Amino acid sequence: MSAGITGDFMQINDIDFDSLERLLIRSKTRRTNIEKIVYTYFKENEIQMIGASAGDFVDAIVGAVNESGQ
Repeated sequence: MSAGITGDFMQINDIDFDSLERLLIRSKTRRTNIEKIVYTYFKENEIQMIGASAGDFVDAIVGAVNESGQ
């Protein structure tokens, strides 16, 4: 999978998502794999966002994967 995570995210702690992108690039595109990576990344980095959650990221990534046909 090749994609980037961009946008205006309101975070309580300022975390860079580049390393999450690198983890996703090497992953299989099944929802369960994406969920594991995203939820683990959010937990390990203690990411706190306003108006979005790890689940929202999973939904957006899976939606993009589905649109790309992968």
